[in-house]
Amino acid sequence: MPTRLAVIGGRRTRDRLGSCGKAVERLDPVGTPFGHSETIFRCQDGGGEAFLFLCRHGPQERGQKRVLPWQINYRANLYALRELGVEAIVSWSSVHAVSHNFTVGQLVAPDDLIDETRQRNASFFEEKGLDMLRQWPVFCPSLRGAIVEVLRGRHIVNQHRATLVCTEGIRMHTPAEVRKFASFGGDLLGHWLAPEAFLARELMMSYASLCFVEQYAETGSPHRPFEAGGLFGESDSPMVDRVTAAVGVFCEMICELLGHLRQIKVGADPQCAFTAPMRAEIAQGRLPSDWRQWFD
Repeated sequence: MPTRLAVIGGRRTRDRLGSCGKAVERLDPVGTPFGHSETIFRCQDGGGEAFLFLCRHGPQERGQKRVLPWQINYRANLYALRELGVEAIVSWSSVHAVSHNFTVGQLVAPDDLIDETRQRNASFFEEKGLDMLRQWPVFCPSLRGAIVEVLRGRHIVNQHRATLVCTEGIRMHTPAEVRKFASFGGDLLGHWLAPEAFLARELMMSYASLCFVEQYAETGSPHRPFEAGGLFGESDSPMVDRVTAAVGVFCEMICELLGHLRQIKVGADPQCAFTAPMRAEIAQGRLPSDWRQWFD
């Protein structure tokens, strides 16, 4: 069975790959017209079910520095996954909650996105004059729906309506910034989804996000701002247990999601709403049908 699904995540998730019940094979970084991708892992069992995992921050082996959010080569990473045959991408990441309508450890499948980044290459077509693409739906409805169904089936407390604000990082947000984002309608703060979601659309891969709330954003309140106090020194905090539990379900959820992907239409399928804008560019003759020729 071809590898249709890729997960993009961080170090903690990479360290848990061995518990997914699959053989983990480390692949070489893929060379692309935009540079080399980060390290990719193929997770596969004897029955042929497989997914790819791309670690945003690189392998971080001894002597290597962590790749910071604005230093990630998002274009090379997305191109590499498309080259490897991926049709659907799940972004797995931690976020900060703007309001206490969300609880620490809660899993959230956001449905909208505000891009507050400044230093990232936001398109594969910055020099090619591609027409502006419609950005709704922001995330693939079929893939998001499958994620939500998996959450419901496991009776996991989750939220599947939220607007995520993607900021440059790596510093924490100021209280005034948090209030600004709240006034925009932002519910969650993170560093990862932009430009990933936009680049996935341009390469006709379905993309959706599954986040876990790691802590609350700083609002300037005189009261303790972080319910997840254990993340800042209290190792016995029940909030730390909630975050650990959220990360702990990763492997089981991805394995269940593989089963759902057999039944839903994503990515290259002509009925996929997420990739419809790029199909229109091809139909109108502005792009060749072979996506590799877009970057000759």
